[in-house]
Amino acid sequence: MSIKEIGIPPDSFENSLEKLVDNAFADATLIMAARVPSTEEVEKLCRYAYDGTSIDF
Repeated sequence: MSIKEIGIPPDSFENSLEKLVDNAFADATLIMAARVPSTEEVEKLCRYAYDGTSIDF
């Protein structure tokens, strides 16, 4: 199930995206990962999660 499918409107998602990315980088598990993603990759991951797209990167 995607974030969109649970009823989060696109404008609410877009307005929260920067904070979502910031929160991801504040999480110790992300910064301790074997490969730390770029800001663009985390944003892309959030967008994929919103749309329910399979991760291809």
